[in-house]
Amino acid sequence: MFNGTKLREIRKEKGMKISQLAQAAGVSIPYLSSVELGRVKNPSYAVTEKIAGALGIPVEELLLPDTGKKKYDNRPEREFAVDLNRLRAIRMKKKLSMNEVARRSGLSVSTISLLESGKRRGVGFDTISKLAKVYGCDVGELLLSREFYVDVSALLLQSEVVIIGGEEIDIRDQTAKQRLIDLLEIGKAWIKEANKVDKQSDKEK
Repeated sequence: MFNGTKLREIRKEKGMKISQLAQAAGVSIPYLSSVELGRVKNPSYAVTEKIAGALGIPVEELLLPDTGKKKYDNRPEREFAVDLNRLRAIRMKKKLSMNEVARRSGLSVSTISLLESGKRRGVGFDTISKLAKVYGCDVGELLLSREFYVDVSALLLQSEVVIIGGEEIDIRDQTAKQRLIDLLEIGKAWIKEANKVDKQSDKEK
């Protein structure tokens, strides 16, 4: 049985906003909120696996009764791409040395140096959260903008289940995936055309 309350507790322990977890797991914010509140009592295993992966914990951690003990394993968390220029600029603006940032964040000087030099671009959420806390900024300010955009077609190709209007749809079959992608292409063409019409109307006003 899925434990929505436990999911919420773990998410908060990791310092993640519900929007950030939804983005990392590839589900919608309303759906994730419903899972946490118990309105969706038993999400599919595929969805549970994505949520657990985004949190960097085993699936069982979200299924077993809460015993009050942490059972986090060493599974790698999803990595986020850091904006090295922004990272360096914020540190300089705060007039902090790498040594001081390392001391306050608990990270190594070499980790900070590798991130600012671009030799290391991907970091786990825990690492970027520690830096954001030291700099007094939101996590999003330290990430490349593309992290907040999703290629929906690519996401569909990687997914086994999608949620539309709160309903789970199995798309493990390649034909089902392609049908959804075809619908997205139709929607994209319609939106682009509508945008052109809107822009033309604005010019004529």
